[in-house]
Amino acid sequence: SSWDNRYEESLAQFVVRRLGPEFLAYAINPFVAGVYAGAPEHLSVKHGFPKLYELEQKYGGLIKGQIKGARERKKRQEKSKQAARMFSFKGGLKMLPETIASRLGKSVQKNSRVTDISQTGEKWQVTYTDQVGATGQITTDHVVYAGTAFGLPNLKVNDLPEANFAMFDDIYHPPVSSLTLGFRREDVSHPLDGFGMLIPEVEGFDILGALFTSTLFPMRAPQDHVTLTVFIGGVRQPQLAGKPQDELIEMALHDLKVTLGVSGKPVFSNHQFWPRAIPQYDVGYGKYKEMLDSLETRYPGLHFTGNYRNGISVADTIKNATELSEKLLGIESIPVE
Repeated sequence: SSWDNRYEESLAQFVVRRLGPEFLAYAINPFVAGVYAGAPEHLSVKHGFPKLYELEQKYGGLIKGQIKGARERKKRQEKSKQAARMFSFKGGLKMLPETIASRLGKSVQKNSRVTDISQTGEKWQVTYTDQVGATGQITTDHVVYAGTAFGLPNLKVNDLPEANFAMFDDIYHPPVSSLTLGFRREDVSHPLDGFGMLIPEVEGFDILGALFTSTLFPMRAPQDHVTLTVFIGGVRQPQLAGKPQDELIEMALHDLKVTLGVSGKPVFSNHQFWPRAIPQYDVGYGKYKEMLDSLETRYPGLHFTGNYRNGISVADTIKNATELSEKLLGIESIPVE
């Protein structure tokens, strides 16, 4: 309704209304920093946390919704999300796209830049330049853009930068630094018996949290050692994310000493800086979704998928891409767990 559009709640407003300010500060604030590197005051509950939003819309309450939703899932014999196993790859997550590319063989054109996408009748022409500067062209029925939201303004359709793509530059992607730190087991007093830790903003630390990487994936550390992955920056403190590696390690060591009883220096460290890490599904995000819908209607055969649409996680991205490819191929849906 128009009232919904005029008054769209942030996650913080929603949580305070339903569960109170303390729950926001100590449960939701650190959770959102861990998932989105975001802030609950900016994120839209409707677009960023649709399942939470739907519980209230459909059942009128969160706990009531959880119970009824669980009953309905049981009836449909669906597995709960808790039953899903977490896994990774020996060579890191990059193995997933690399393996897919190698399976697809020559049909994947790597290290190429698309310079133009143009429509002729019901067909599309994709013009690209490869790494040596040679130009190529592909004629196809469908074109799927699966890049980033901030890459959209560079997309040219029919020789022209589509004016509506410019708006996607406004989606905020905060910077984040991740540090992978290896320690001798004896230098960490905490049992590291869990997934990791998330830090509420009110505690005043520099790090957003840490994953207990070698607890989740034992092969991520040699014997008698542990690996921690620490995150710094995000919407909470974007100014810290771009600091030099030695400063970041110093910040991390200070906070890990207090929180996990880490003493001694890391025996291994690796730093990755993400200048534009995660798209923030902030209040008002519906306008971007509506624009994508209208562009797909205006240009039949042009499709958009990625972490800026219907979920930021790897699982969401895989699910959305699978559903889109099934739709384009006209095949029955394979349930994605």
